[in-house]
Amino acid sequence: MDTTELPLNLFSDGTQRIKHFREDNVDWFGGLPDSVVLHIFSFLNMEEIIQTSILSRRFRYLYLSVPYLDFDSEELSAKLGDQYCIRTYLDDFMSRRNENRMQRFRLRWLCFQPQSDENRIVAWLCNVLLCGVQELDIEISIGRQGTFIPPAPSRFSCGYLEVLKLDLHGGDLVLPSSVFLSLRILSMKSVRIVHDSFGNWISSSCQRLETLNLENVSGIVNLHITHSFLEHLLISQRSDRLLSRIDVSCKSLETLSMKWFFQLHKTRSLNISAPNLKKFKWMGNIVSHYSLKNIICLQDTVLFLVPQPGVMAMESFKVVDLLHTIRHARVLELNCWLIEALSRQDCLPPSLYDLQDLVMDISRLKDSIIPALASILKKSPHIKHLTIRGCGRLGLVIPGIVASCKFGLIFWENEHFNNLQELRTVEMELRGGENERAFLQYLARQGKVLENITIRTRGTHLWLTKIEQILQEVKWASPSLQIYLVVSQSYQDLLNE
Repeated sequence: MDTTELPLNLFSDGTQRIKHFREDNVDWFGGLPDSVVLHIFSFLNMEEIIQTSILSRRFRYLYLSVPYLDFDSEELSAKLGDQYCIRTYLDDFMSRRNENRMQRFRLRWLCFQPQSDENRIVAWLCNVLLCGVQELDIEISIGRQGTFIPPAPSRFSCGYLEVLKLDLHGGDLVLPSSVFLSLRILSMKSVRIVHDSFGNWISSSCQRLETLNLENVSGIVNLHITHSFLEHLLISQRSDRLLSRIDVSCKSLETLSMKWFFQLHKTRSLNISAPNLKKFKWMGNIVSHYSLKNIICLQDTVLFLVPQPGVMAMESFKVVDLLHTIRHARVLELNCWLIEALSRQDCLPPSLYDLQDLVMDISRLKDSIIPALASILKKSPHIKHLTIRGCGRLGLVIPGIVASCKFGLIFWENEHFNNLQELRTVEMELRGGENERAFLQYLARQGKVLENITIRTRGTHLWLTKIEQILQEVKWASPSLQIYLVVSQSYQDLLNE
């Protein structure tokens, strides 16, 4: 191997960082087997791989067989100073690589010449797919007026492809007619679908799909997902004016995370049938109609719902019916709007017999929340962990001071709770209200196996003085109880902990 110093002038900074690969006349790197060298290459970025490849003929040959490739046009442009050089280099690299097997190909490309760049990218992808790539991660900023058309089916050799991630920065996507025989994970972000029936394409072209992530995918009016093997589904939509209906029917689905926010008030519906669903997260605006069927294996549930735009009340939305649907959950998180709506509707929640961990995202223990909190605790005989925290964690502004003094210790004593026998831990963001004082005192007295209470609060002197008084009263009610105080300088620090 030639060990002469090589001026690596390929990059604009004129770096000459790689000089010798031998010490005491021992070429330790050049003597490694090809498989080990390729494994080492997989830990290098593209700049380092290119620099290493010019050290010897052997490395120039091996770098064409690197199984993990990561091309970032902005990152490489900072070195080369010209995207034209990058395009030329990639054209040459892809043509010389032949069909050497590839495990992952990642491309980040900013299109300065949309039509020309898109044609080039399609050609690169054809070569990559012929190499039997297993993971394809493509991010192309073609703009909202651009359209990306994948390679033709005759050249789309996708039999080995297991993971496909696509981000078009709002551009249009023409769905390929190919069948992805091995595809397990499909992620789409900031894509506008040009297809009449996206759901049918998923079920027919991605029959082995296990994970589907759709983030800000537009152009769809009715989203129907029916699949036999799908286990994980994420739908995240914000401000999509077209989408009006989501139907999910998947017998193997285990986790469903959905964020559906919209700006205009109109009829929208949600229908879910998933007999094996274990984790369910629903965040967004209330829909006009919803149906949750066959939800019998649910364990973890997060419900963060707010009224539709322009609708201040939620009386028409029956919170009790929703809680009845997820009554078998072991972990439940509710936001303040749902809890207040439950109080206003003056209905008892269903028995939450399996519930062990309750999280409530509320600004403070206001008078409008206490009745619902009491009724939920009454219906949860096996609750072990209770967390009350500010709803600002979910992107909301914490309201100002609200009068909260109606429900004192006498109220809780009159409720005759017999179901706090298993409560072990309490975590609470304390605002210093009288309702909070009474609630903590009652928990300390009635929690037979209560081990510790963690209090989080902000750190003004006046505030801390009041908090210390409350904690002294709680400690007096239960001397053996461990109390932890976490103080933050601001509410933002409190939310970030």
